[in-house]
Amino acid sequence: MTIRRAIATDTEAVMQIADRIQMFTPGELEFMGGMFDSHVAGEMEDGHDWIVLEDDGQVLGTSYFGPELFVFDVLNIYFIGVLPEAHGRGYGRKLMSHIEAAATQSMRVVLVETSSRVLYESARNCSS
Repeated sequence: MTIRRAIATDTEAVMQIADRIQMFTPGELEFMGGMFDSHVAGEMEDGHDWIVLEDDGQVLGTSYFGPELFVFDVLNIYFIGVLPEAHGRGYGRKLMSHIEAAATQSMRVVLVETSSRVLYESARNCSS
């Protein structure tokens, strides 16, 4: 299992994850694709990044995060997702731990919105 910075060849896998978790409208998926394209082109704001979790050569999870606009020392996890068939294997937790470890170097707070959806109950009650 490897967590690394996302690259252009990850585009299809990242968008498949975003689509398969069934949280986004087609318009939101299109917007997310544009954000990923900006990442690949090196056009994202400082501190914003996309990562992927790869296991046995397959991208199974991804996340996009960056500093919260207009707030000092706060990192916002804008998106985190794992393919549905890979749920329950700790991949989401590994992505979170990776982000938190990086954030402790320069951030004091990490935000992640899980909404009130039952699907994310385990994320709200997660402890490392």
